[in-house]
Amino acid sequence: MTIKKDLDENQKYLALGAHYLSIGNIELSIKNYTHALKIKANQPGLYRLIASCHKKIGQLAKALYFYKNSIILDPDRNEIYTGIGDIYTRIERPNSAKKSYELHLKYLNKNNIKIEHFTKSMQSMGNNYSPYKNLEGLPKGVIFVPSYLSDFESNLKYLMYIHIPKTGGVRFANPIWSCIKEWYLNGMAYNSNSWKGFPLYQDQINFLADYNIPNHNYKKALIDYMISKDNKQLEFTFLRSHGTDHQEICNSHLNHFGKKLLRLGFYRDPKERLISSFQQLWEVLHDPEEIIKMITSSYARNLNDNVKLITSSYARNLNDNVIFRSCFNLLEKPNWRELKKESSIDVLLNLKGANDLINLQSSLISQYKLPNIVTRDRLNVSKKNDPIDKDLLKKLLDYSHHEGFIELDQSEECKNFCLDLKNANLISVDCNQENSIHPITFLFKITSKYYDWHGELVPTDFLYTSKGSDYLTNFFQ
Repeated sequence: MTIKKDLDENQKYLALGAHYLSIGNIELSIKNYTHALKIKANQPGLYRLIASCHKKIGQLAKALYFYKNSIILDPDRNEIYTGIGDIYTRIERPNSAKKSYELHLKYLNKNNIKIEHFTKSMQSMGNNYSPYKNLEGLPKGVIFVPSYLSDFESNLKYLMYIHIPKTGGVRFANPIWSCIKEWYLNGMAYNSNSWKGFPLYQDQINFLADYNIPNHNYKKALIDYMISKDNKQLEFTFLRSHGTDHQEICNSHLNHFGKKLLRLGFYRDPKERLISSFQQLWEVLHDPEEIIKMITSSYARNLNDNVKLITSSYARNLNDNVIFRSCFNLLEKPNWRELKKESSIDVLLNLKGANDLINLQSSLISQYKLPNIVTRDRLNVSKKNDPIDKDLLKKLLDYSHHEGFIELDQSEECKNFCLDLKNANLISVDCNQENSIHPITFLFKITSKYYDWHGELVPTDFLYTSKGSDYLTNFFQ
């Protein structure tokens, strides 16, 4: 790795830390980040980053130390409390975990993060939606998701998205959540002078949104947060459940707000989904023995802390008939085969191609009055130049067949929930020249394999200029 000569000592150590983190050498990443902290102590984000690194390799006491130091410098940053809650969950202190998650939800929705205003070119824009024009000349692999001006309400308005691993959830949910966070939670919708008097936005919009419900303690905190809200008029709800029993949240949402959540997941051919899951394990681990141990272990929730970038989401319990179990509220139950089935999904959407996903996202962001989105057509892509070892894949598929890992995923019980986009009644507007689209567009990309996302807002009209085209090319390089 080459470090730029014009960087000061603090920046050099930060660059080295980022480099080692990107290649999975967490120990050297911590060492360099710590050097940077000694040179310049007032870096709350760096405390959070070091804490996250310690958490990745199971050094939970050190992680907690750095998270708490970050709180001293920046107490309003909601990500800190998520990290602390995760640690308390792992060491089985549920009350402390729940308290930390409650603080995360409190600061996530506080709407007081300081934001720089748009540049003058943005502020000089008009306050109306722009006439729809097809955005041509996009970089290869990049797509445009328009947000239309429409009063039509679809079933997507109150959504519990059930993320079934390796069915396209990253590509669907991540750009939308990041856009919600930037536009509403970070306050761009009503903290810029360019939006004064804009007819679609109130001084404050009441909604419920959260990207991940990772465990039981977080779920309890979210339910308590919901029922504490005095204003029961919601503009929209966007929640994402990943491997967690979500039915209690849906019931609380209905009882408190009087709105039924649409429980939506994606269907993918079960064998294809399983192979994709094994491929992802291979990319991260490159250790056949460790992968086989993970798949054949009996529902282990706590994996080897030293396994790079792997969580319990990829243990056997999320490869064994995961589509079926998502449909029947059986994800958190090791003895699920012995239990009574309870339907916990409304629609398993069988998307027929990229246009179906674009139309679904377009309908949703139009419903939520979000900006247009420009992103890659695929975000979490298996490496074509690093295919899983063929012998290992055969062993895993043979074991999966013997254990019946996709038997129920292929059953009629599961397929009964499947609908295509046309029959699911989820599309609110058609793409045609008579529609008007949002004057702001959100650019979104993933900058490293799994966790690092970057997004920014630009005027939509700017993207139709030669400079805008060059800007998109550089953004997505």
